[in-house]
Amino acid sequence: MLRKPLKLPVRLARILAVLLLCVLAVLSALLPILVKLLCEMRASLRPDLPALSRIEEGLLLTLAYVMVLVAAGAILFLIRLLRAISRGRVFSESTVHHLLAVSLCCFFEALLFLGTAVWFHSSLVGVGIFAFIGLCLLTVRNVMSEACRIKAENDFTI
Repeated sequence: MLRKPLKLPVRLARILAVLLLCVLAVLSALLPILVKLLCEMRASLRPDLPALSRIEEGLLLTLAYVMVLVAAGAILFLIRLLRAISRGRVFSESTVHHLLAVSLCCFFEALLFLGTAVWFHSSLVGVGIFAFIGLCLLTVRNVMSEACRIKAENDFTI
């Protein structure tokens, strides 16, 4: 079981993750409008660039939907990770697997942002952010994996 001081932050993180999942649901309903506005904003800010064709707008919308799905997957794995932590299974294989899943979702999100960089160069910032977060989570996952191995070894010793 978790110590009392750790219960509140884990509970708050789970609540925030669920709220973020709800925001993603609303965002996915508004994606066609948001992509259209983004394309119009690009055209008004950069009149020297050619306007996006309907096919390019459709591809951008498809990428946006995939981004939302990957983000939702990462949040769901995060919720499962927080549930395992709240049940006291910090040094377990499920924790390691959930961290790996969230990390891979971040790397995939970075690739998707790279795909949108064809039309919006500023999305390269998102590539860097998601790749960095994915790398940090992968490092934490490797540390947790080693901690699980050491814990299992200690359990056999005692």
